[in-house]
Amino acid sequence: MRLMTEGIRTARGIRSAGWVLLALGGLSLATVSPGLTAGVTPAVRTAVIESLAEQMNGNYVFPELATDMMNSVREKARGGAYDDLIDGRDFAERLTHDLREVSNDLHLTVQFRPGHQVSEESHDDEGSPPESWIAGQRRSNWGFEKVERLKGNVGYLDLRMFAPTAMAAETAIGAMNFLANSDALIIDLRQNGGGDPDMVQLLTSYLYGPHESVHLNSLYFRPADLTHQFWTLPFVPGKRMPDVDLYVLTSSFTGSAAEEFAYNIRNLERGTLVGETTAGAAHPGGEFRLTDDFTAFIATGRAINPVSGTDWEGVGVLPHIAVSAEDALTEAHTLALKGLLDKAEDPDRKRAVEWDLMLLQAETDPFFLDQSEFARFAGKYGIRQVRIKDNNLVYQRESGPSLPLQALSPLTFKFRDMDDYKFEFDESPDGLITAFTATMRAGRSFRAERDE
Repeated sequence: MRLMTEGIRTARGIRSAGWVLLALGGLSLATVSPGLTAGVTPAVRTAVIESLAEQMNGNYVFPELATDMMNSVREKARGGAYDDLIDGRDFAERLTHDLREVSNDLHLTVQFRPGHQVSEESHDDEGSPPESWIAGQRRSNWGFEKVERLKGNVGYLDLRMFAPTAMAAETAIGAMNFLANSDALIIDLRQNGGGDPDMVQLLTSYLYGPHESVHLNSLYFRPADLTHQFWTLPFVPGKRMPDVDLYVLTSSFTGSAAEEFAYNIRNLERGTLVGETTAGAAHPGGEFRLTDDFTAFIATGRAINPVSGTDWEGVGVLPHIAVSAEDALTEAHTLALKGLLDKAEDPDRKRAVEWDLMLLQAETDPFFLDQSEFARFAGKYGIRQVRIKDNNLVYQRESGPSLPLQALSPLTFKFRDMDDYKFEFDESPDGLITAFTATMRAGRSFRAERDE
């Protein structure tokens, strides 16, 4: 078995494998392709199965498993399991089901694709994506959907694919440099179906120091009997973030190279995974022609994690914090702020993080104060007053504007449209509101007694 160590620019073979991995989000997880249906004769079914056996036995990453799968398919064929399947799509779907039933390989797919041209480059060392694919991914900004700062100086990257670095490195570098001054970082892979291992390598390199050489993953390809190792890069443009707390969001859709990123982070104990168990698709490969109308996506390689010695095929990557995909961002942001609060030593920083936690809770789990309670707070507080206007509780200083209040708790409020003040009301033992203390984000405060 040959071994290849990878740098930022890949050798010939992995470029093909990388973009095929990227296609898995759209190709391999679908069982059939739309197309014209036609009657599938017994001779066609036999030809498809025999061609599938030839391609599987010659290319599938696990030879013994390929034999087991094809033995199962042939046994079903002899028993008449496919005799009633005269629609090409139904036949392809059933073959896909039966192959996966044995292997649990979510990349493995048989497709009915009349007239579809299979390029040898789809599984050849010289392969590259078609121009139409490149144009479409450029319009999607190579998967970099959103980069922003969340409350508490928590960086957020919504990444929808791991695009090839040969095309998307500048975009990736720009995103990571925007995030470089974050105190914590959330990388959202909930809608990421996969991609190129080079991009996994590049982005992960920003999460380690320049003098750390970390083995991230290896990919073994059976046809070439070649293993590619991926290590953190000795140089990346811009600032690295080796000490920034990292949170990775996952869902059941998170697949392939996106799973690799999450799996690497988990095994290297570099960050916290929040969300759902991922899809469980670990095996890269390519599309092979079976007959004029049928093709198969066959896994020709597998990931080998240097820590676990295996991969996530069929089982997915388990999160550290299991929550629904819908709730994962809020959960991770809350964890990030609490982590920053625990580490804060400067009183001003501590107060700022506490403030951001308060605001995050107000957004994600709002408190609703019944309007019947508004009258308890209405009244004059010196030169200030709280009153009811248009079914809202509002604050006004002398002849200034009326500013709607938002309840944070039974006795705590903030301006509905501004985040820089909070008001904490005092309540007497008999339930009367007697005063409030207004605190500004910067730390200054004043107290106002309620007029008799």
